[in-house]
Amino acid sequence: MDRQESHVAAHFAPPDAGRQLCALTVGANGVLVEAATTAEYATCPDCGRTSARGNGRYSRTLTDRPLAATPLRYRPTERRFVCAGEGCPRQIFAEPVGALGPSRARTTAEWTAAHTAIGFTAGGEPGARLAHALAMPASPDTLLRRVRAAHVKPGPPPRFVGPDDWAVGKGQHSGAMVVDLERGRGVALPPGRDGKAVAGWLRANPQVGVITRDRWVAYASASADAAPQATRVADRWHLRKNLGEAVEGVIARFGRTPE
Repeated sequence: MDRQESHVAAHFAPPDAGRQLCALTVGANGVLVEAATTAEYATCPDCGRTSARGNGRYSRTLTDRPLAATPLRYRPTERRFVCAGEGCPRQIFAEPVGALGPSRARTTAEWTAAHTAIGFTAGGEPGARLAHALAMPASPDTLLRRVRAAHVKPGPPPRFVGPDDWAVGKGQHSGAMVVDLERGRGVALPPGRDGKAVAGWLRANPQVGVITRDRWVAYASASADAAPQATRVADRWHLRKNLGEAVEGVIARFGRTPE
């Protein structure tokens, strides 16, 4: 076994993984790694009972992250087991392949994690172009599906928030949003721009201590009525805009030199 094969074996078939490397093929379509499981028994995912009664083998191919821009696929041969639990609805089950990927998956966990990161970073259409450039092609719908399926750990309740507007299609569709200013991410999309939904969100989050806003009257009223405990301040952009307009007014009034 050469150095490359040793590296692949250590990655796909470490000593404690219950797998052994069977073949490594390098061809025009990339690298194909074939392995077989070595476990003598497996645990039923439904009833939790352990079974050593085999019921044949089958193989499936999982796409993995490319190896130096070279397509990489993994083909494990897995065993099927007969469940030993009485009354268990799952009579036959396949042994898991561990961290490589979930049951019936066609991509490895690393491939899925990479697409999820691309989706969170770049979104759908831009993310698809980036994934193609990284030799990990995926459609925009696939990337967005990965994002929706991701288990994101919820952060602490926001303390400093800023309600603002959003619009798409040149203003044909619009609404309100609430941004967590400490973490720089949106936390809510209240419907409408009349301030009623924003006020409802503020009442449900009494921990909010600071609210930044623009000069929109609806958000000012919502903040005053629904969050009297919070300090209301002008956001930085509008503060600069107000200052600029005031300076322009002073210059326009007194800036002319007398003739």
